[in-house]
Amino acid sequence: MAAEAQIPTSSLYELFSSQDAVRAAVMREVTDRMGQRLAAMPADLSGQQWARAALRGLLPLNPQPRQEVIATLYIGALGLHNPDLRAAWRLADDAVRETCRRALDAMGPDGGQAQQDQLHVVIDRLARQVVMHDHQRSPDWAIAVLDRMLPA
Repeated sequence: MAAEAQIPTSSLYELFSSQDAVRAAVMREVTDRMGQRLAAMPADLSGQQWARAALRGLLPLNPQPRQEVIATLYIGALGLHNPDLRAAWRLADDAVRETCRRALDAMGPDGGQAQQDQLHVVIDRLARQVVMHDHQRSPDWAIAVLDRMLPA
C-alpha cells in the first residue's frame, strides 16, 4: 500500500492506528476498485453482455484484480479470528454478491436467492482457483467455466 501511494512505509504508521486499520483500508480500496471497473464498462452493452463483462471483472484475469483477490483471501482468513477484519472483508464480499445479483437481473428472469447464492459461490471459487493454482488454472480456464455456467 505504501509503495502504491509512493510514501515511505513509516508514513503508514502515522496514517493508521494499527496493521488491522491498514488491512481494513485495503478492503475498502478493493471494494472501490471493483465499483470503478463496473462504472467504467461501456454504457451500450446489452443485458447479457453487461452481465458477462461484470462477472469477468470479478475474476483475477490481470494483475490488479489478482492482487485484490489475494488481499481478500488473506484478510478474509485473518477475519476468522478478528471481527473488525471480518467486517472489512465483508465489504468486498458484499460487493461481489451485489454484482452477481445485478448480473442475474441483467440476464433476464429473476432466478431468486438460490441462483444468486450459487453464482456468488462460483465466482468466489473461480477466483480462488485461478490465484491458488496459477500454473494449472489460467484466466482463460476461468472464463470458459463461467461461460459454460451462464445462460446463452
